[in-house]
Amino acid sequence: NRYVTDYTKFYGTFVKITTRNLKQTRLPFTIEIVLYRIVQEALTNIAKHSQAKNVKIIIESTSSNIHLKITDDGCGFNVESTLRTAAVSKHLGLYSMCERVNLLAGSIVIKSKEGKGTKISIQIPIKNNKPE
Repeated sequence: NRYVTDYTKFYGTFVKITTRNLKQTRLPFTIEIVLYRIVQEALTNIAKHSQAKNVKIIIESTSSNIHLKITDDGCGFNVESTLRTAAVSKHLGLYSMCERVNLLAGSIVIKSKEGKGTKISIQIPIKNNKPE
């Protein structure tokens, strides 16, 4: 939450975080770190590229998965082209987000349309990522 508060003050972009069904116990450390890094990278990309005024972040827990959704009202971009060039360029933000999710046997969907904003949806299984 502190990162988001500081981000809002610095960039002037309103960020709303909603959590659903998160229990009092903490998530496995690896999942916490991956979620934090993905939110951090998404907000960095929004600040650098999207010109968004509003961002929504939803973190929801089910019995078997953690869902993270990040949406913005920015300028959008061509996802396929960006991911294709990200794999071979020095701009690895989106690519590293995908890699982090894949390492935890999760899934990531990035949808964006130029002029219409971006939505990132992530699902990470909890059971496979609990410490032994």
